[in-house]
Amino acid sequence: MKLLYSLGLGALVAALLSRLHRARVSINNGIMAGPGDVRYRITPTDLLWTKRMLAGEVGESPPERSAAACLWAMTNYHMLVIGPRGARPKFSTFTELLRAYSQPINSAWDSASDSKCQAYPSSCTPERLARRARITRMTLFSSVIERVVSEWYAGRLANPVPGLTDWHARHWEGATVEVGGNWFGVGSTRRLA
Repeated sequence: MKLLYSLGLGALVAALLSRLHRARVSINNGIMAGPGDVRYRITPTDLLWTKRMLAGEVGESPPERSAAACLWAMTNYHMLVIGPRGARPKFSTFTELLRAYSQPINSAWDSASDSKCQAYPSSCTPERLARRARITRMTLFSSVIERVVSEWYAGRLANPVPGLTDWHARHWEGATVEVGGNWFGVGSTRRLA
């Protein structure tokens, strides 16, 4: 390894090894698994909010790859991001993570008087508020969303963004992969396992 560092390749090798370690997130029969034997059992409530998150983030009948990328980014986040006092998962439930991360289902964006809407009023037009309200009440979903979530739950959905935990509609520092108009990466403030 010393020789690799002296050749300037050590940092590259270390980064690749780190990426491989972070990519060890999986799901099988409703159980998420991450590094350090972290496990999480997906609940029926998690499944409902997962579908709502996808409907809000990538559309009600999205391309499968876009839905898979967003879903896997959230799975990676849940299994890799270290919370306060070293907690992992950072959030106690997958639903809590989804509602905190995803603007369309985040309660801080529910009405014009909420904190996020006060800070970003252009993101809280009557049309956007109505859309968010409709999405948070949804119980019926497109066949695409149903299929993607079912395949993910069973452990048969390929991960197009291994190790990546965040996305944005435009390129940002830390973004490395583009899927369906979103850029995926790891946020600069994230501490990963």
